[in-house]
Amino acid sequence: MIHSMTGFARVQAGKKEGGWVVEIRSINHRHFDTSFKIPSVLMVFENAIRDLIQSQIPRGKISLNISQEGEAGNVRTLEMDEKAARRYLKEMRKLQSQLGLKDPIAFTDILKLPGVLTGPENRQESDSARWNNFKGVLEKALKTLLISRRTEGTKLAKDIQERLGLMSSTVARIRELAAGRTQAVFVRLKTKLSELLSDTQMDEDRLYREAALLAEKSDITEELVRLKSHFDLFARKISGDGQVGRELDFLCQEMHREINTIGSKAQLFEITREVVFLKGEVEKVREQVQNVE
Repeated sequence: MIHSMTGFARVQAGKKEGGWVVEIRSINHRHFDTSFKIPSVLMVFENAIRDLIQSQIPRGKISLNISQEGEAGNVRTLEMDEKAARRYLKEMRKLQSQLGLKDPIAFTDILKLPGVLTGPENRQESDSARWNNFKGVLEKALKTLLISRRTEGTKLAKDIQERLGLMSSTVARIRELAAGRTQAVFVRLKTKLSELLSDTQMDEDRLYREAALLAEKSDITEELVRLKSHFDLFARKISGDGQVGRELDFLCQEMHREINTIGSKAQLFEITREVVFLKGEVEKVREQVQNVE
């Protein structure tokens, strides 16, 4: 079944996995494009994150928002090493005395020293361990996103199949209206040509050939056959798997081409009315197809 290009997923990991919160959204785009909002502690993995996403979603615009539970400046996530702060202060005062400095020692200066404050970005955790913890969360978010896109794709396929059914019924009506029309057009054109050329001499065989040629040009049998073939192929594509969005878009163009030809060749109001309906349905299907992967 086809997949939609549109989807959304939000996954929140437990504290053992780092407390990561991953929100990922995908929308239609001709190529693969990403926009990230991630904490600085994960910036080193930006390329790895992009590669992992692209391995699952090769086309589309992906928006990724990553945060960590309890961050955003919440002081409760920070811990102070009081012993380290006291050691720094003692050494700073000792140095002041030795150098004869009288400038006050600011508390904020002590907080900036390494090891005084520890938090999500200061904890001693190896890059490999941090990546392994986060990677599992991202993979879960991607899996959820793909399920969302598949669900949306099922809805798209159902709507498209219903429209294909309506268009197939319309083509059947056009075929009925056009049945025997070539012969009728031939008779009408022959009569018209005979009237126009009544005052001049013209070979009767040539008159028949001209009338037959004009009648053949108004025949839409080939266009109807090709249109039905496009419908059948379209139905098979949306029932299968894989990335078929571009193929479906091309088929919509071919459908539109055949319908236009039918409209220009058909010389019957009833057929023209059905052609207008077909054009509208193909445009609706093409709009839907823009969201198919």
